[in-house]
Amino acid sequence: MAVFSVIFLLTFFRQTLAGQACNDNRSEHGFALVDHVYNSFSADRLSTCYIACNMQPACQSSNYNLADKICQFNNDTKHFRPKYFVEKANSVYADNPDSGKLFVQLKKKKTLLKLVVIIVISSLAIQ
Repeated sequence: MAVFSVIFLLTFFRQTLAGQACNDNRSEHGFALVDHVYNSFSADRLSTCYIACNMQPACQSSNYNLADKICQFNNDTKHFRPKYFVEKANSVYADNPDSGKLFVQLKKKKTLLKLVVIIVISSLAIQ
């Protein structure tokens, strides 16, 4: 039961973070940053791609192809390379609001770890 609770809360936490990204104008449907991709991989969901980029300090922005389910990490953004920001069907571009902020990344991981520990301890105490 404790493991299920932890998995549920982690999934909810990740979906909440990804939902915030889609609601604060950092993502744009129908656009992609081209010629600045440094990593590409399959991802079942847009939220998975966004979260993965968010956890990588080198990832400045990401492209996600909705049809192919391919996530791409970019080493730049549309703000600094506007001529490479192009219309691209089935793509979603998203800035990484925490790019280059290693301290922020470490703090998020530490906070998430604390949350998981609290949930596990609470679950064990209830049993």
